[in-house]
Amino acid sequence: MVKAPLLFSLVFGEGIINDATSVVLVNAISRSVASTSTAGQLAPPGTESPDEGVEPHGDARLLFGIVLSFLYLFTTSLFLGLGAGLGISFLMRKWRSHEAHH
Repeated sequence: MVKAPLLFSLVFGEGIINDATSVVLVNAISRSVASTSTAGQLAPPGTESPDEGVEPHGDARLLFGIVLSFLYLFTTSLFLGLGAGLGISFLMRKWRSHEAHH
């Protein structure tokens, strides 16, 4: 069996982590933007006052929502990935030891 070089494994793993982080961030941001855009429906032009519909801490809430969503998606993905990786590793180890005995 040929072992993969360490540099290749590190670069490939780093690329996978970057892709996964990008997906999680895009999901977190799109969820937060979608929830804020449906919460504050726009009134017809000329019917609202200048201060109407403006939340005093809207940006802070949006940022907090994005961070919270990111942490939720990240930890969920992390534990699902760890569980799948450990499960497959366990099955492959059992399969190889079973194959070596026959």
